[in-house]
Amino acid sequence: MNDKLVEYCYRHMSFIQHLYQYLLSDYVNEVNELFKRFIETEAELPNNRKKYRSICSIILIKYLYTKSIINESCKKHFVKTCTMFKEKFKI
Repeated sequence: MNDKLVEYCYRHMSFIQHLYQYLLSDYVNEVNELFKRFIETEAELPNNRKKYRSICSIILIKYLYTKSIINESCKKHFVKTCTMFKEKFKI
């Protein structure tokens, strides 16, 4: 069943925000990759205040799940993603 959820999230990346908690136990790397791709895709869209807030909320969700697991690789990806986001929006 969870294989299908992962596949679904790869096709519809925004759903990772809602389904990640069901996938974390078996698919940590996939969840991280999906969040990374989703954030990067969202950050490429037009720059405006609403989009900025949207991306911040996605990063917050990613941060919360990263805190909840012991995985150094995910934490490094989180820091890298935040750095990329800061550079893109000149924060």
